[in-house]
Amino acid sequence: MKDLFAQYENTFVAFCELLNNSIQAKAKNIQIEIEYAMEDEVYPTALKKIVIMDDGNGVALSDLDDKILKIGTSAKHGGRGIGRFAALQIGSEVEIQSVSFDHKLDEFTEFIVPLKQSLFKADRDLAEIEVETTEKELHGKHIPYYKVTIEDIYDSAVWKKFPETKLNPNFLKQNIKKALFERYPLIIFNQITKIYINSEFIDPNDFIQGEPEKVVKSFKSVRGESQELHFNFIHLKPELNQIKVFITVNNAGVQTVAGTFDYDANWLSPKIGSWFIYISSEYFTFDILRNLDISGLDEDAKQLKSFIQESVDEFFKGKNKEFDDFTKELKKDEHYPYRTRKPSSSTKQVVFDKLAFLIEEKHHILMNRNSLRELIYPLVDKAIANGGFKTIIANILKLDDALIQKFNDLLERVELEDVISFSEQVSRKIDDLELLEKLIYSDLSKHVLERKQLHKILEHMLWIFGEQYNDSTRLLSDKNLGTNLEELRNKFLKFERDDSEDNYIEYEDKDIKSITDLFLYSEKILDEKNREVLIVELKAPYVKISAKELTQVKRYADEIEERGVFPNRLKYKIFLVGAELTKRTKKEIKGTETTSQKLYFYWSNESQNIEIYVIEWSEFIESTKRKLNYMASQLRIKDLSVQEKIAKDFTNINVDEFESRLKKSKTTLA
Repeated sequence: MKDLFAQYENTFVAFCELLNNSIQAKAKNIQIEIEYAMEDEVYPTALKKIVIMDDGNGVALSDLDDKILKIGTSAKHGGRGIGRFAALQIGSEVEIQSVSFDHKLDEFTEFIVPLKQSLFKADRDLAEIEVETTEKELHGKHIPYYKVTIEDIYDSAVWKKFPETKLNPNFLKQNIKKALFERYPLIIFNQITKIYINSEFIDPNDFIQGEPEKVVKSFKSVRGESQELHFNFIHLKPELNQIKVFITVNNAGVQTVAGTFDYDANWLSPKIGSWFIYISSEYFTFDILRNLDISGLDEDAKQLKSFIQESVDEFFKGKNKEFDDFTKELKKDEHYPYRTRKPSSSTKQVVFDKLAFLIEEKHHILMNRNSLRELIYPLVDKAIANGGFKTIIANILKLDDALIQKFNDLLERVELEDVISFSEQVSRKIDDLELLEKLIYSDLSKHVLERKQLHKILEHMLWIFGEQYNDSTRLLSDKNLGTNLEELRNKFLKFERDDSEDNYIEYEDKDIKSITDLFLYSEKILDEKNREVLIVELKAPYVKISAKELTQVKRYADEIEERGVFPNRLKYKIFLVGAELTKRTKKEIKGTETTSQKLYFYWSNESQNIEIYVIEWSEFIESTKRKLNYMASQLRIKDLSVQEKIAKDFTNINVDEFESRLKKSKTTLA
């Protein structure tokens, strides 16, 4: 018994097997009634009952034993003989009822067959199972039908033990129509069989734009055998927001989806829209399609997959010419932002190209060589960097609600905005760091004789001492505090050359010798009661930090603690930065670093509200660069992962200029 039931991948596939039976029976209409639990109702599952009823030929009473009660047999060519029991994978109580004309009895008959999951135990012999059926002969003319009622839908207690019985999300009100259309698009489009959900007709016009486009291609296998592949390209309404490829096989007369792929058409125009592509062939079998999952091991499957991808590429490239032509011209334009500089992320460039195309459609600024390009392209680039491209979409381009919703849905699902924004920040910080390095200790520093200029630059770059200072205020809320800090600094931190301490670096250049120390402070609000003051003493290029400077900065910290003018509720972090550290100083800092597990840490007071950090500028710069480059590397990885999601969920945004890909979705066998 265990080999016959719960054979389907999930409960929705089992449900579709029941619909297949109705389609195979030449039903013109299938009525599906789903009773949902009320939101305010305490009920173990979202569904109470499912009823499937068709107006096919039904099953005559004379055929009851052979067509219904004999398990593992089928009157349909190619069937497996268990489809009618698929309902038991969804609920534990099933009733099959049918009215049909019985040619042996020469009249209409009716039967009701109640089935319970408890009857079909794995260790029970089939011959022992008795089903109490209700059977009767009907007089006069009747309308044939076949009806399956499923009750006692399995709840979470059963799901945990038998995962295949878990209620599939496709049954939910908001999903059921789309899921059925995805499963039976051509049947629904051609209205071969009309399908109704709770008396509401599934109208193909709710999903499809225009007529399906049919393409027949000849595929040659590794063995040289030629097979025809039939492609049906179905253009969907934009709100469906996807391009999917479905491989179908003939299952007892019904083309059944056996495999699903997401098509990553990453060079597509925004005007391409959403598509379902259904491919059928006599060559397809379940075994061949299973091998598409391991196409690297099976040469036939590998060749088939490549052929399908190339065929789909060819179809869309024929529809993509307008966008291809535009992007080629755009990238040659003198005002294209990335013509001379690399974008902070590939994702940013992708979004820019799409927005530029949409702008072009409305205003033709590139085609007309409108000088506004010089203004508009940089503004769009800046808006993307600052996370403002939703404003462009909604207010400037005034796109339709469906496309705006696509962007919004995308932003909710992936980190697109974050990747662009963080990439911009990291790129900008790397540039700022290189500039700062040159301004402070390179030959360029002698041209910045006015240290106030450098002071202003460094004030805007306090993040180098920790990301927590990225949004620090540059003015202290207590002006007296600033005055006192500077007064102490002038008293204790003034440089004094001491050859015995080797605290001086010889420079022949008089300009460098004239550069003074730089002192700045900033305030960080930790919470409503606590604040932290950052104090930076940046020594002139000729100062080598020795034991003398360490003593000075420690006296400075002691004085902050001992003087009554400094509030106790404040925390102080003091950074002493120099061009070079003596060997003795390096050794001492390394020891305190190891003990405290804090980088560059030198000293703290007993109450731990004052800390001193000592830094050699070159090492500090390199360490910060490594962090930024690591972040840039991670963002590039994240950029790729976001692009994969975009390609999967929002094919209107490309992720690479020339690539396309078939990516396996969850396999569905029915």
